[in-house]
Amino acid sequence: MTNWELPLVLFTVLSQAAVGAIVFSAVLEPQVAPEHAQTRRALRMAGALAFPLLVVALIASVFHLGQPLAAFRALRHVGSAWLSREILFFGITAVLSAVYGHMCYHNKEGRWAFGYLTGFMGLISVWASAMVYALPARAMWSPVLNTLAFFGTVALLGGLVVAVLNRWYAAAETEVVARAAGGAMVVGGLLTVAALAGTAFRGAGDPAVMQSVGLMATSGLFWVRLALGLVLPFGVAAALVWRGKEVTTRQVAVGLGCALVGELAGRIVFYTSALGPSLWG
Repeated sequence: MTNWELPLVLFTVLSQAAVGAIVFSAVLEPQVAPEHAQTRRALRMAGALAFPLLVVALIASVFHLGQPLAAFRALRHVGSAWLSREILFFGITAVLSAVYGHMCYHNKEGRWAFGYLTGFMGLISVWASAMVYALPARAMWSPVLNTLAFFGTVALLGGLVVAVLNRWYAAAETEVVARAAGGAMVVGGLLTVAALAGTAFRGAGDPAVMQSVGLMATSGLFWVRLALGLVLPFGVAAALVWRGKEVTTRQVAVGLGCALVGELAGRIVFYTSALGPSLWG
C-alpha cells in the first residue's frame, strides 16, 4: 500500500467509530433508568469521546491531500463532488460533536435531542464517504456495498466503544446497554459479511472485479480482517447478548482492540484491492 492511502484508512475507520459512539450514546441513554447513574455516565462518556476521535480522523485526512494547508479549497465543489460534500458534512459533524461532547461531559439538559441531530449528521457523513468511492473506473467499488461496509464499521466499533465504557463504569449495574451493544455488533458484522458476499457475487460476472477479489483473497491482511474484525467480535457480541453483565471489562476491551486492528486491515485491503497489487499477498 502506498503511503498516501494511510490517511484514508485512519480517517474512514476512526470517523466511523466516532459516529457509532455518538449514535449509541444518544439513542441508549434515554432508555436507561435514572437510578442507573453509572450506566448513563458511561454512555455520556461515549458521546464525549467521539469528538477527539473525529479530530484525529480529520487531521489524518488532510495528509491525503497534496497540499494539506489548502484543504478548505475542496469545499468549492460541494454541488458536484462527493469528496467536497464529505469534507463539509464531516466538518459540520465535528462541530456538532464538540457541542454534544461538552453537553455529555457536563451532564447538560437537552443533550439527547442534540445527540440525535449529531448522530444523524454523522450517518449522512459516512454515507458521503461511501459515495466518494463510487467510481466507474474502480470496478471493485460499489456505492451499495461500500455503504454496507462503512455502516458495518459504524455499528461494530460504536457498539464496542459503548460496551467497553459500560463495563468500565457500570459492570454490575444493568444489562440493557451490554445487550444493545452486542446486538449492534452483530448487525455491524452482518453488514460487513453482506458487503463481502456482494463483492464476490459481482466478481462472478465481471472479470475486472474478479481480479480485484483475487488480490483481496490472497492478501494476508484479508484473513487478519476476517479473524480479528469479524470472528472474534462475533464471539464477544454473542457473549454480550447472552451473558450481559457477566462479560468482563478485559474481554470487551480485547474485543475492541482486535476489531480495530481488523477494521484497519480490512480498510487497507479495500484500497489496495481496487487501486493495485497488494504488498501483503
